[in-house]
Amino acid sequence: MNMSLQVDIETSLTARDRRHLKERGISLQTLENQLATFQRGIPFARLKRPCHPGDGINVLRSWDTPAVMQNFERARAAGRIMKFVPASGIGTRMFKFLEAARLQEASNRPADTKDLEQFFSGLPKFAFYHDLKNVLSGQGQELDRLLAGNNYHPVIDALLDSLNYARLPKGLMAFHRYADATRTPIEEHLVEAADYAKDDEGRARVHFTISPDHHLAIQHHIEKARHALGLDRVSWVVGYSAQKLSTDTVAVAMNNSLFRDSNGNLLFRPAGHGALLSNLHELHGDVVFIKNIDNVVPDHLKETCSHYKRILGGLLVGLQ
Repeated sequence: MNMSLQVDIETSLTARDRRHLKERGISLQTLENQLATFQRGIPFARLKRPCHPGDGINVLRSWDTPAVMQNFERARAAGRIMKFVPASGIGTRMFKFLEAARLQEASNRPADTKDLEQFFSGLPKFAFYHDLKNVLSGQGQELDRLLAGNNYHPVIDALLDSLNYARLPKGLMAFHRYADATRTPIEEHLVEAADYAKDDEGRARVHFTISPDHHLAIQHHIEKARHALGLDRVSWVVGYSAQKLSTDTVAVAMNNSLFRDSNGNLLFRPAGHGALLSNLHELHGDVVFIKNIDNVVPDHLKETCSHYKRILGGLLVGLQ
């Protein structure tokens, strides 16, 4: 975006602005750098050549696998393995089309029925289906009858408001369904850690980066999961941290002037997952596997997932 720098930072910042910047740990130089980046844009990377086996791609030969696995097992046994899980995301984008349908109904505008029909036709397949059914039953409604009559809006209200899925962290949503239970992504990460990250003392180390607003809810959920998962001889060592406010980016108008909210305060946007590198660095971890909160598989796929985790970890240990 080609924008002109319209303001002199020194004169445009109020005392309150400076206080807010200081509270976030954002220096004046950092602010100026952000505005300069907006002005000049970010150049594209110039690629030198594509990767090929032997030139940027190492092909693991089948006879190398046992040695690689031994590398990993020694590291695992010694407690060198950790999982790092960015888990601050909430369900807003996942259910954006349902929120849009509610707004369209409230304004007497026709809703886009294609996404709604696809979602509701597959609703029984979702792990949260029975939770939704129970919530509606408690409200004197029958989910199957509502669906049969294409009466979707009570269902949307129950999902987004009663179950709070519009604002719930993705890690706390029912994600996978099993014969006798459902699991959240957080629970799946704990199970996965117990599979390939548990040391010989039975400790499996997992670190979640979370929103401070959801810390207590996530901590309570994990304490319940320790017992509900019913896994023997495993003790999860769980850590938490939040994305640092110092990595936020100031919002600007189209002319690169500082954008302010209705109260006259500067508006900041959280940075992407790259901002979590400082959190990762502060852990002083050794062999760390990084996986987003919703990047989990059900049990019948975990063996394949763990197999390649061990190979990747073993290759890394061999390079250290």
